[in-house]
Amino acid sequence: MSGVAPALHASAVNLMDSLNLGGPSASPGGRQSRIQGILIVSEVALSFVLLVGAGLLLRSFLKLQVVDLGFNRNKVLTMQVLLPQYQYPDQTDRIATYRQLLEKIKRLFDVRSSALVAALPFGDFKMGTEIPAQPGTANSEPVSCSMQIVSPEYFETMGIPLLSGRVFMEQDMQSSQRVAIVNEALTHREWPGQNPVGKEFVEDYPGAPMVRVVGVVGNAKADSDSFAPPRPGLYYPCS
Repeated sequence: MSGVAPALHASAVNLMDSLNLGGPSASPGGRQSRIQGILIVSEVALSFVLLVGAGLLLRSFLKLQVVDLGFNRNKVLTMQVLLPQYQYPDQTDRIATYRQLLEKIKRLFDVRSSALVAALPFGDFKMGTEIPAQPGTANSEPVSCSMQIVSPEYFETMGIPLLSGRVFMEQDMQSSQRVAIVNEALTHREWPGQNPVGKEFVEDYPGAPMVRVVGVVGNAKADSDSFAPPRPGLYYPCS
């Protein structure tokens, strides 16, 4: 809007005359008129650039509204809760405190479900790992995966559909057998045409424990690039 008034004023000015810098005989008034003409053209050009930029931004925003993120973004409230390390040095105590907090939140009015997650989708903190290519696939390189640590209620709270197997249970959080839930993208990459539930893998680092797949969920995007294909993803239970 900053260029509208000057643009209207420019309609009554012969810009070719204003931009004709002339010779030494040009009067001070003429020079002022030519400078004014240059400024008007500059403001109109700047306004055009701003309008184009605003249009592109609006277009990207509207496209983002229809992108399927794979989770429910409506009526979901998030908060960050950090427990002081000196008061809760033991991991078991920290998890127990978080669980107590979830139970209190569930008793609040109009709260349908609540859950814990180590890294929020599209947040600044990212988690990831790699797993080797699984036998029977054409892949030879390890696959890079996003990783989340969640409580059993996470998938219900976020509206991420369970496609096969089961979600985490309370006993998974204390079991010596490490379990994981994988997303569709990882299933198609590592177990094409198969149901990975019951299959086992190890992460790609020395001494990694064996992990058993207990469920498959839909793809949920977690990275800043909403238009990129979903990454292979792993979920582990809080423990």
